[in-house]
Amino acid sequence: MQQIENDLARTFPRNKFFHRGEKGHKRLRSVLRAFACYDDQADYVQGMNFLVGQLLMHCSSTLAFWLFLELIETCELRDIYQVGLPGLKKHKAIVEMLVAEHLPSLHVHFEENQVKMEMYAGDWMFAIFTSILPENESTVTARYFTLFFKHKWEFFYKLILSILEHLSPKLLEADDFFSIMQTIKIAMSNKNDPYLYALVHQQEQL
Repeated sequence: MQQIENDLARTFPRNKFFHRGEKGHKRLRSVLRAFACYDDQADYVQGMNFLVGQLLMHCSSTLAFWLFLELIETCELRDIYQVGLPGLKKHKAIVEMLVAEHLPSLHVHFEENQVKMEMYAGDWMFAIFTSILPENESTVTARYFTLFFKHKWEFFYKLILSILEHLSPKLLEADDFFSIMQTIKIAMSNKNDPYLYALVHQQEQL
């Protein structure tokens, strides 16, 4: 429970809805605590807060809880939150295989600079991209969740490949570990990038 309290203030810190004392802050605590009591198979992990936070910006606390539970149970999120993080290891292996197959030059470049998948995409997995979705674009968020519920991890993998393909010219120019990581961080921190919005809609062709 203490980790939940610690992460409340880190959840969309620029969004007033989640500031201490505001409705979002209270609702986020309520949903995360309710889930911690409900599910004894998955530990609370940072990333859950952003996922639930995105849901709370668009629906009630009750609906957010049940949607989160649906993600955990039917969209196979539970194993990325279990002790030992077996899901993270599974998805890491799949993403690395897909990058090697579809973006071979980038795969070699990452290997040469010791860039591991979990270093740039670990947070994306724990929050299934909800930490970088725009906070005031309901149509984008709704489309994202619609596609994730429908296609699950297949959609997630395709989105990662699309992002890396889009960034690959800059990533291949980056000549060391720090530059590569900074390129990804800067690109993904720009929530107003229209390309990021377009990516969500683009992934309909599965």
